[in-house]
Amino acid sequence: MDFQSFSSLSKHYQSVSRLQRAAGAALLDLLDVRPGESVLDVGCGVGDLARRIKSLSGAGRVCGIDPSEGMIAECLRLSPEGLEFAEASAETMSYNDEFDIVFCNSAFNWIENIELAVSNMRDALKAHGRLGVQAPATSRCSPNFSAAVGESARDPVVRDAISNFRSPWFWRETPEQYAEVFGRAGFRVRHSEIRHFETQHTREEVFRIFCSGAIIGYMNPDCYSGSVSEEHLRIFQERVKLALYHQADDSGLVKLIFHRIFLVADKAWATPARLPAGSARPPSAGPANAARSPPLRIAVPHLFIPRGIWNAESQIIDTSAIQTLNLFSLILFAPVLFILLHSGPSSFGLPPSSFGLRPSARISLASLIMNS
Repeated sequence: MDFQSFSSLSKHYQSVSRLQRAAGAALLDLLDVRPGESVLDVGCGVGDLARRIKSLSGAGRVCGIDPSEGMIAECLRLSPEGLEFAEASAETMSYNDEFDIVFCNSAFNWIENIELAVSNMRDALKAHGRLGVQAPATSRCSPNFSAAVGESARDPVVRDAISNFRSPWFWRETPEQYAEVFGRAGFRVRHSEIRHFETQHTREEVFRIFCSGAIIGYMNPDCYSGSVSEEHLRIFQERVKLALYHQADDSGLVKLIFHRIFLVADKAWATPARLPAGSARPPSAGPANAARSPPLRIAVPHLFIPRGIWNAESQIIDTSAIQTLNLFSLILFAPVLFILLHSGPSSFGLPPSSFGLRPSARISLASLIMNS
């Protein structure tokens, strides 16, 4: 079997993607698709979950997109009438205010231009639409696979080959870092959680699961900065398979561990600044996988604070959300912040510790408001 692209895997994908479907079903539970709702499935694969979504939405429009020609061909072959499919990626799609829900399962980690893709997802949603994303998360999304690749590198031939490997995957290490990606794009994140899954499989099943996605990154010559021969890739595949087999216990079963992000967000009111199509990450933004500093969070009394700024559960203001306010809301909120920043909590008849606002934070917060 050729593992260098999803198109080459498409005819076998349905038989090896059981874990992806199970995770997608859990995401659908979070999204609660209702009859009549329109749904865009980004990275639909062979359409298994698009067909399930159609059974939930009924008369609602369901459209699946995937950049793989082979996957879309399988969608059309396996799906009944009433579903739409198109060959497109999250970066190239151009929908505008068309869907109640954007659903992205086990595909987000493969996206190259994250900012453009997330912006396109927001554009595709109607006002107050919602987004659901599930994907392998953290740089060790499967400790089993990481260990097997590391063990295979003990072979000098494999070590020489993978020394030039360039990861094609997008990772973040915490739910907060994933939430920040979407918050910057104009989403109000209401659920961001990394779940840890443990399942047991035979040796053969574990290798098939590895071949349902991860192997495509390693077997694709485009993911290497130098030349890599087919013989090197063949030996790599054999060594990884053997290493996964060694993980079995006395009963012949492997405990497979996966870390997955589950994120649900709503389309916020304000429109964020758009990146031009095909643009790269701004130089000041740093490496694609670099961790960012968390937004400034300030404890304040629950006055008349606009929705999206006040977190009732944690009783904090998240200043990163201020940029999503429209001008009218910002004008209403500005006097309260002005008094808070310049007069302190005493202006509200409260002790100085009530706000938890450091003097050094006042200037930076004021600058943030002025530049919003």
